[in-house]
Amino acid sequence: MTEPRRKSRPRGTITHEATMAIVMATAVIAGTAQILAVISHQRRDLDRRSTAIREAGNLLEEIAARPWSELTEEKLSALALSDECRAVLREPRLRIAVDPEPETAGKHISVEIDWLTGQDQRALPLRLAAWRYPTEEPAP
Repeated sequence: MTEPRRKSRPRGTITHEATMAIVMATAVIAGTAQILAVISHQRRDLDRRSTAIREAGNLLEEIAARPWSELTEEKLSALALSDECRAVLREPRLRIAVDPEPETAGKHISVEIDWLTGQDQRALPLRLAAWRYPTEEPAP
């Protein structure tokens, strides 16, 4: 009686398959790590921009609460960024501009904040603007 013939695998096939599986797993892990790094970087940028938006909004509210006579660039230059903003943003800069609107007797007030990004470049400035008009004083 003859024994059935067994199919034999060529030697080293399992080693080759295991090596290919390791290479593919390494590629997947490396790709995932890169994606996570990009997501983390974008999240930090979003947090910085959100902080700048809050800060500019707070400054505009503070400016809006001031009397009309104090709405000049000279007097508003004393305003500064908060400690929280300075801690989150790298080398932040604040610019406040007050432009009179001759046609309407109002003032256009803009608050601009920019900061250094991770690539040592200035981020696109964040600008918020408001218009303020004098209130009429009641006659005595």
